[in-house]
Amino acid sequence: MTGQAKVQLILELKNKMKTGLTKAKESVNRNVSDMKAKMNDLKNSHVKAFKAMRDEIPLFDKAMKLLGNPYVLIAAGAVAVTLTLVKATQAAADFNHEFLQFDNCFL
Repeated sequence: MTGQAKVQLILELKNKMKTGLTKAKESVNRNVSDMKAKMNDLKNSHVKAFKAMRDEIPLFDKAMKLLGNPYVLIAAGAVAVTLTLVKATQAAADFNHEFLQFDNCFL
């Protein structure tokens, strides 16, 4: 094989690889575009569903609007922490009360 034949073979391989890579790139771009379109459709359907829920249920609409308010979120967090502490304290009191009966038995 002469030098010119080797160069020609390399150029042919380069062109085949370039064509293959171009086709692969086009395929990936097409698939990504399809995925983007499907994601947009999904997003739009969810937006429509939430809009319908907000239109039908007035309290849900108010709740959704309040979620954007940071003071409401802080207050909700404080209420949640308070309720958790109250339940934990009540559980500890119940636990101690159960063992009081054992203490009374041994006296």
